[in-house]
Amino acid sequence: MTARLSRKAVLARLAAAHDPVILIHVKPDGDAVGSAVALAHFYHDRGHAVSLLCADPIPARLSFLLGGLTLTPYTGRAGRTVLTLDVASEGQLGSLSDGFGAETPPDFSIDHHERCTPVAPCYCRPHAAATGEILVDLLGALTEPAGLTPPMATALFAAIASDTGCFRFPNATGATHRAAARLIDLGIDAGRVNHLLFESKTPAQLKAEAATADRTVLAADGRIAYASLDRALLDRFGEENFETSIDIVRAVAGVTIAFTLKEQQGGSLRVSLRATTANVAAVAALHGGGGHARAAGCTLRGTTAENAAEALVRELTPLA
Repeated sequence: MTARLSRKAVLARLAAAHDPVILIHVKPDGDAVGSAVALAHFYHDRGHAVSLLCADPIPARLSFLLGGLTLTPYTGRAGRTVLTLDVASEGQLGSLSDGFGAETPPDFSIDHHERCTPVAPCYCRPHAAATGEILVDLLGALTEPAGLTPPMATALFAAIASDTGCFRFPNATGATHRAAARLIDLGIDAGRVNHLLFESKTPAQLKAEAATADRTVLAADGRIAYASLDRALLDRFGEENFETSIDIVRAVAGVTIAFTLKEQQGGSLRVSLRATTANVAAVAALHGGGGHARAAGCTLRGTTAENAAEALVRELTPLA
């Protein structure tokens, strides 16, 4: 079992890090990318070389956050600090786990997932809405008295907005809003960030959302909604354009639990679960997954999308 770090301990590790290698989870989202970019700016400003590593490419819709930063080839960790952000388990590292798994783990992790099995000593605050919210506190402390720079603040605001659905999800607490207000007070263009994250969509994204809506099925007297997205459909419009598919499904009036099934290369099914009040992480855990109470996921193997949907509806109905 990996050690849990205190705030004091993780601040010391962040301050002592040298030429850091920052690992981002597969299927990178706004929280993972925004948090990594903010931390990269922090270390660049202090003269460190920084490497951002991810097993998957950064989605085009999040490219505005990079500001000239790029994913970089890994050239070895000798003398460098390796850390993960927003990575709840070794499986979320994807192919990076070959070099940073249990045998050669990172130096430390920062995360906010309620159900997590971190691969390194971890500072975890499960009540934080996003890893970005945690970094507002940590980087704010490390940058006193000058404070966070605009590029760091913009990236952290995007991280928080992304994981709260533009502050619509119940994980957005008073502390979350205060952290966001702190960033806005630094003069960032929050409206632009929210527009790029939630309102600016390519024609392919709009077609993917329309296809998801066409495939949405209701169950449990309309309290559960789901969509099965097969490989041919994902390839047709580009899988990266289905990132918002779960939001389309959960938008149906009266739905309290929503899920999507995305067929992966090789036939496995990637499941995303969302709920308004139920603990769907418990259901995800039954299938080897995890996440937050209201937002979780898992991967199913050896079954069809139809059978998987029936089983999930059966497990989720008592919670809906």
